[in-house]
Amino acid sequence: MKIDWARDDRGHGCFAKDLDGNTQSFVPSIRDRLIQRGVLRCQDGIWYLGWHGFDLDQERAADMSCCDFCSERPVCWLVPCATFQMPVIIGDGTAYSRGDWAACEVCGTFITQGHRQALLQRCLGIPPPLVRTVDVTPAMWTVLRKVKTELHRRFWIHVTGQPVRIQSHPFGH
Repeated sequence: MKIDWARDDRGHGCFAKDLDGNTQSFVPSIRDRLIQRGVLRCQDGIWYLGWHGFDLDQERAADMSCCDFCSERPVCWLVPCATFQMPVIIGDGTAYSRGDWAACEVCGTFITQGHRQALLQRCLGIPPPLVRTVDVTPAMWTVLRKVKTELHRRFWIHVTGQPVRIQSHPFGH
């Protein structure tokens, strides 16, 4: 069985190659919007994103943004962050978190107040969109919690300034 990585009904397929050849990921709730805009397409079983990177502001698609910490909407904070290597989940692929992070009201408030543990606990308690509709075994949750914890550690090392409040863009408006 061939898996369609951008349209899997279980919420998995949210990966595509951008115009620079980098793999970009996005939450399942926006994949159809990307297809509708004509910037996400499948060719020979590989999904391609017709953008350089995934800068939603630059692409005039800020309404598609969701919190990089908990995936909630709307986004109302931008956290300046240097690019860093993401923790590896499976295999030996290398992925990077490129640039600033978006945050919802709750996560942004935790960051501005320096409540690192509260932010981590919030994120550990919310399953990411990619696994919300999939049966997750206790072993998988253990791995996911370790990866999220390491991701947060790396995020805090690479923050380059104070969060900036931005105009929120509710999804669909």
